[in-house]
Parts: sequence; structure tokens; C-alpha cells
Amino acid sequence: MPETLYLCDGAVESCTKTGCYKRGRECRHTTDVAHALNSEDKRRFVPDGDGNLWEVPSTVH
Repeated sequence: MPETLYLCDGAVESCTKTGCYKRGRECRHTTDVAHALNSEDKRRFVPDGDGNLWEVPSTVH
């Protein structure tokens, strides 16, 4: 089943954070909308080949 992956605030309690960007790793996403970094009106998504939606950073104008 496709998932929506949000840019993460890095504070998901249930996450081991072994791959977290806050530890210098590459993981920047979560499926937990409660820990989405951006507000709903600031989110922008791109789909992958499996039907998942990945939030991408907003561009600054």
C-alpha cells in the first residue's frame, strides 16, 4: 500500500534514529504526520515508482 512520507522534525519517540539526519545520517522522512516538519500549506510532494508520495523541501523565492 502506498505511503505518504513527510519531512521529519526528528522527534519521533518510537524511532531509533540510527539513520536520522540529526545524527549525520540520511533519513529525513516519517510517515507520522504529527512529526511533519512543515505545516500542511507548505508541503509539496513528488511520487515515486511505487505510488508513494515523498515530501520535498520547498523552494525559497
